[in-house]
Amino acid sequence: MKSLIFVLTTRPQTMRTKLLRKKTKNYILVFTSLILLSAIPYLAGPGIENASPVGAYLNGVFPSQAPTITSSSNASYNVENAFPNLTFIDPV
Repeated sequence: MKSLIFVLTTRPQTMRTKLLRKKTKNYILVFTSLILLSAIPYLAGPGIENASPVGAYLNGVFPSQAPTITSSSNASYNVENAFPNLTFIDPV
């Protein structure tokens, strides 16, 4: 009877110890991974070493002149829907 009581009282302690060791291993693994992954940008080096010049009006993408104003609040822009599948409930 005495050995059964001893086994029952020591078993939860070993389970707690195993659980604590498992949690500690997981924390160490996560911490080590974060440290190693955060060092990648330092090891990779800089991205762009020489900046390339950009032409006027962003290499001709934008019009060279401002649109003409036809009335007090209208301008003659050509508008294109860039995101046709994007809708808003209450657009401003």
